[in-house]
Amino acid sequence: MKTIHLQLLCALLLCTFICFAPGELRAQNKTDDCKPLRRANRNKSWQFQSYSVMESEYQADGNTIRRIHKGKTDSIYVYRTNGKLLNSFLCDQDGLILSPLHLTYFAEGHYLTDSIVPGTGGHLNWYFNRLLYSNAVRLTEDRQGGTKRYYDSRGKDSLWMVHTSGKLRLMTWYHNGEDSVQRRWSGQGLLEYEKTSYTERVWNDNQKLLQYSFDTLIQKKTVKCEKIWHPTGALASVTYHYFGQHCLTWEYYNEKGELIEQSRQGDLGKLWPVATVEAPGEVYRVVEQHEEVIPLFKRELNLKLAELLCRTKVKPAGTYRLIVMLDNAGKLRLRSMEGIAAEVLQPDMATIFNQLSGAKPAKRNGRTYAQLLELTLKISTKVK
Repeated sequence: MKTIHLQLLCALLLCTFICFAPGELRAQNKTDDCKPLRRANRNKSWQFQSYSVMESEYQADGNTIRRIHKGKTDSIYVYRTNGKLLNSFLCDQDGLILSPLHLTYFAEGHYLTDSIVPGTGGHLNWYFNRLLYSNAVRLTEDRQGGTKRYYDSRGKDSLWMVHTSGKLRLMTWYHNGEDSVQRRWSGQGLLEYEKTSYTERVWNDNQKLLQYSFDTLIQKKTVKCEKIWHPTGALASVTYHYFGQHCLTWEYYNEKGELIEQSRQGDLGKLWPVATVEAPGEVYRVVEQHEEVIPLFKRELNLKLAELLCRTKVKPAGTYRLIVMLDNAGKLRLRSMEGIAAEVLQPDMATIFNQLSGAKPAKRNGRTYAQLLELTLKISTKVK
């Protein structure tokens, strides 16, 4: 009696497992039980073999960036949304630009143009959401704002210029990345401001000096002295600062140049330099993520290939090359198909990819982008 009960229990468990088997297992059983319409297909197996990325397509700053993967060196094409080609150049696998060019991009609320000269050194800049970069920027130009910033071979600022209505209004020279000389001109072309590493001058419209700041050595300390003049040309005040701290005796004069007040400030002998610490720059690492599509192809695609092999009226054979678009929303679309009887099989194959679900788009720095994939499918003989 116990033996009978045990047999009944096993049968019940087996029935339950079959009735509630996962969908994939049921689908697999369905394809295994399928009898192909063509006798020649009955001992065949059609399966996904491999894939590679042919192209990637990104959206950034109102542009479409198309990247054609060729190995160590990729081709880049930058298009406007209306399809107009803006740039074409080469980059390496990390996104380093290898071609000399003028590259326009969107940053700081407006469009800038970088002049890139690879191999000469220069400024480091990133483009299109950190997709591409260059370490050989020699000039950054804001054509709308009229500014130009030049860089030396070490990437430090070299010269900065501002033009308004075609006239030079501001120019700054740099030495080792630090302001060396800065000059500003009025709309009439008159010099109105000049700043060097140790001095600063301001002139009025009549070219009379209004303000003059300079470094001077007092009590073996470098002190900033500032003199200001009345519009009449008479001296108005003389003040002193040590690392931004008031010091020594300040003097004030009337428009006739007569001393009217003296004010004792901090004792220079008791003042100490005030250190300034700059905040560290942004540290940004490029993190590229490739969503894995191989499990999807080996699971769902192989099942659908088996179903297609079962019902097709042609005789697939050999290797098939498919071009498939994986868009930035995770949708798969068949572009083309090559192989024996491909023109007959392609409509069914297109339906298969339209129905595939679960694909995830590739991501770079958290942003999805489209890929053009090349898939290899192979017909093989089943091993009995």
